[in-house]
Amino acid sequence: MTLVCLCYVTFEREEPAVARIPLSEAISEYVEHCQARGLAESTMRGREGALRQLVKVNGDVTTYNVTPKHLDKVFAKHTWQTGTRNNKLTHYKVFFAWCRARGYMQRDNDPAYGWRVKRVVGPEKTRIPFTEWPRLFAACRNSQEETILACGLYLFLRGSELRCIKLKHIHLSENEIEVYRPKTRDWDTMPISAELAFYVRKRLTYLAENGIVDPEAYFICTRTRPQPMKGVQGFKAHSTKLNPNKPIEKPFAVVQAVLGRAGYPTENEGEHTLRRSGARAYFDFLAGSGYDGALRRVQSMLGHSNSAMTEVYLGLDLDRRQRNADIKGRLMFPAHDANIVPIRGVSNGS
Repeated sequence: MTLVCLCYVTFEREEPAVARIPLSEAISEYVEHCQARGLAESTMRGREGALRQLVKVNGDVTTYNVTPKHLDKVFAKHTWQTGTRNNKLTHYKVFFAWCRARGYMQRDNDPAYGWRVKRVVGPEKTRIPFTEWPRLFAACRNSQEETILACGLYLFLRGSELRCIKLKHIHLSENEIEVYRPKTRDWDTMPISAELAFYVRKRLTYLAENGIVDPEAYFICTRTRPQPMKGVQGFKAHSTKLNPNKPIEKPFAVVQAVLGRAGYPTENEGEHTLRRSGARAYFDFLAGSGYDGALRRVQSMLGHSNSAMTEVYLGLDLDRRQRNADIKGRLMFPAHDANIVPIRGVSNGS
């Protein structure tokens, strides 16, 4: 009989050396890394600004020596709103994870340990019901205002997306419009509904009457600066001359003006008010028609990368309302209704 002796040898994994570089140097390298990935300039400004505050408050310490107390000092020094605080915290968490991956921090060091994102609870955002949209269009005074409203309510466009549309991007014969999304740096061919087609044709006719037919002309273009009116001292006449080579600068101001005339609040409102209103109306229509993919359909129209943001646009109480509507007074598991036994009264001796 042969005895076999098994010996187990354990090896301790050697921790890789941690490079002790100044925090400012790591931030600069991180910014270059993000730029190489093609992140939007606005996103980069937010990330870099948050990280530079870490240096400003704590000094240019090495990444090896950064601890939770350094992050505590940053948040103790600033009284940010909840949304801003969450945004800054996310930037720090991502940066620290990058530092660990690059070997600039120990793998078990997390300066953001113990910090959690807070839930943002605020007033319900303005969403204008579909039945009140005629009231909005009635408050418009020109073609530009009508078109901006129509694109917001029927395409759910951001202001930055609206500004990129040129005449060459509109294909009425196919009922399609090419939309560039600066936030994600990609193109989306979107549908032109019958409602939207009415306003698009009206706008194209208006532009043609003003001699603007060049495919490179902007669909929502700006106007030339108002010129002094001759013979009237101190009065400037509003110019009606369009500048097809330049898109409108502040579409949110146009939306605010229309909202104000229609009797709606204007503070902190703009194109996103139209996006929320259109998305909610479309979702309610799809869900009411029994369409199971309503949320994903609306998500694709909004151009969101995940459904969580879409749910925020639709309303914080959407899940609860949909839950109640689906279950109240109905079988929770319709496929198993044969196994459901009605509850009868029970008395002693039965």
